[in-house]
Amino acid sequence: MSSTILDTIAAELGPSTLAQLGETVGATPQQTQAAVAAALPALIGGLARNASSVEGAASLAAAVERDHVPSLESQLQGLGGLVGGSSGGGGLLGGVLGALGGGAPSAGAGGLGGLLGAAMTAMAAGGATPGAPKAFDGAGILRHILGGRRPAVESGVAQASGLDASAVGKLLAALAPIVMSALGTIKSQGQLDAGGLSNVIQREQEQISASAGGRSLTSMLDMDQDGSVMDEVTSIGTALARSGLLGKLFG
Repeated sequence: MSSTILDTIAAELGPSTLAQLGETVGATPQQTQAAVAAALPALIGGLARNASSVEGAASLAAAVERDHVPSLESQLQGLGGLVGGSSGGGGLLGGVLGALGGGAPSAGAGGLGGLLGAAMTAMAAGGATPGAPKAFDGAGILRHILGGRRPAVESGVAQASGLDASAVGKLLAALAPIVMSALGTIKSQGQLDAGGLSNVIQREQEQISASAGGRSLTSMLDMDQDGSVMDEVTSIGTALARSGLLGKLFG
């Protein structure tokens, strides 16, 4: 059975951009894969927990519809003029890569990546980009998905990958809009209501859980002790990296 959310993320992100993102934060390919393998289950587990109630599912579906449909690439194409950037083949995350590396936002074909890069630059500086939509606010998306568990998740990803906290924070903030974009794509293509979108997320987290030896992603984030969360993030990420479920993303 294919993993719908992960497959969609792989299609939007791709192994080459993933590798480039890793290089930008100073991560080896092995560290990048370990970090992503630990981060994605935590993000999907947080989404599954948030969408586990009728109210939560409705709130998530409304946010996806409002801020993440159409896809991230389509939004960047339509809003590329909001923030100027240099020309060149930046690709989908060209702007965010420039921002993470301390440079100015770049724009790929049709302005791709420019707005996201500007939003990431502003986030790193502690501010907001005027006019930038919530689709590109990685820090804000992480607050909604992980809440107070973000520091523990970051520690777990760092422990799993060997990256420092700064690099992990940047990777998480870059991945969060991509995950939400994937949900927007799935919701739009499948014409899903709140219940349908929740079902997709629940099935995804069940598949990841099965690939990680039956560990529960939602229970991991509901634990009371941050140390336990960190250890579970590490264990699930390690198991997922070995399972081959992320093969399309890692190439």
